[in-house]
Formats: sequence, structure tokens, C-alpha cells
Amino acid sequence: MPCNTKAPTIRWFYLTIGILSMLFAGILYSWSILKAPLADAFGWNASQLTMNFTLTMCFFCLGGVGGGLLARRLGTRLTIHRLTGDGPKSLLLAPLWSGNKRLVLNTLHRRFKERNTWQGKRYVPDSSYSAALSSTGAAIPSSPTVTP
Repeated sequence: MPCNTKAPTIRWFYLTIGILSMLFAGILYSWSILKAPLADAFGWNASQLTMNFTLTMCFFCLGGVGGGLLARRLGTRLTIHRLTGDGPKSLLLAPLWSGNKRLVLNTLHRRFKERNTWQGKRYVPDSSYSAALSSTGAAIPSSPTVTP
């Protein structure tokens, strides 16, 4: 029987990504370490710190529910990646190209147009999505509107 070396390799990759994800998610649970520096930096009292933590946990939980619904709808083989953000350039560590968000987005739009593609081109909505759109009178878009 031939030995399959690909499966164990990808499993180790998934394990590594899972461990790293849990480490980053654990930042939420280091509240007891973070609350004193936050109180000093922003001058917050105990009730303001509690409200901050409560809101953080509420949005963390809502994000988990939203992520679960999105995974159910799109499947778990699809990867969603954020390319750029709006952080201050002085705090940007990497990647440096994301510091110019407008240039990145314009380049993506130009390349999409050159290749006659768009984000979500291969996505086929299920019948409940189509029915919901048609009941509102909205048309299902066939391609995005790209403005220069």
C-alpha cells in the first residue's frame, strides 16, 4: 500500500494555524493583565473598564455567530482575506504596501477589469437568497459596477 505523505503535511499545517489562531484569540482572556495599563493610558475607572470588556466580549460572540453562519453559507473551503486597512501609517509594521489603501484598491479594480472578473463571480446564491431578493423587487447583480 503506497504511503500518502501529503495528508499528514497538510494536517500539520492546519494544526499550526489552529494553535496560532487560539493564541491570538487568547488575547481577549488576558484582560486581568491589560486592564491596569488601559486604565492608566485612558484614565478609565472600574465601570468604564467593565463596559469596555463587556462590549468586547459581546462583539467577539456576535462575530463567532456571524462567522459560523458565513461558513455554513459559503462552505469551509473558501478563504476570505483582508488585503488592506485604515490604520495610521506611523503604526504600520507590515506589509508596507497596505499603507496606501487607495493605490491597492485601484490596482485591484484595474486588474479585475483587465481579467473580466470580480469578487464573488463564481458565487451562486441558493434559492432562498434569490427568493428573498426577488420578493423585494431587487435584481440579482450579474457583475459589479466599477467606477474609475
